[in-house]
Amino acid sequence: MQAILLSEEGKVGIDIEIVHLRPAHVASIHTQTQTPAETAWINAQSDPLEAATQLCTLRQAITKISDPELSHGDNLRLHPASGRLRSTYFPSLEAISDIDGYLAWACARTPTINHLMTWRYQGNGVMHKTGEIIQQQRQSRSYIKLTSHVAEKAPSA
Repeated sequence: MQAILLSEEGKVGIDIEIVHLRPAHVASIHTQTQTPAETAWINAQSDPLEAATQLCTLRQAITKISDPELSHGDNLRLHPASGRLRSTYFPSLEAISDIDGYLAWACARTPTINHLMTWRYQGNGVMHKTGEIIQQQRQSRSYIKLTSHVAEKAPSA
């Protein structure tokens, strides 16, 4: 599997994983970084392994924008049930993810993802535009879009 994500403005990250091919030690590492909200959402899905893999791809796509240390602990919180995420280091961030057959993929971008075009390599240096993925994915039952959750400021006295 190969993918490239390019942007003319902002930072971008992408991750792709095979859904049902996660060794136990890898799964346990990702379980350690899950929040209670993520665990509850995973357990509520019809396929918890698929859901856990999808959240893992979201976290990895966001990590690729920054530093791996920024994706652990309180620095990054995913709230899939509400469609929100919180990143200490990126106040304006958006991530999308879907399951496509046996693959889970996620893309993240600062500040937001307005267009996501797909291209297919045909050989001999020729690329063919195949469409805009965001429009296609909105009909998918696995499509997730997470946007930054801006913490509200306390009223000033």
